Amino acid sequence: MTPFKQYYATRNRLYLVRKHARSPLRYAWFTVYFWVTRIPTALWMLVGGEWRLLRAMALGVRDYYLGRMGRTMQVNDL
Repeated sequence: MTPFKQYYATRNRLYLVRKHARSPLRYAWFTVYFWVTRIPTALWMLVGGEWRLLRAMALGVRDYYLGRMGRTMQVNDL
């Protein structure tokens, strides 16, 4: 996976679930699931030296929670 793809996959996954969640409970469960799976993934990237992927994932999460949608990153930015 490239950092570009990691960024948009992370950010858009959060956005699409929020958009299509049928209830606040389902959205809450997904949020818990997301963080339970992302923390080990981030640790794996950290141990494996995948700094660019880790940074891209962190930026994707940050931009989602800041409401930055649309084309926010270019290939060369990551």
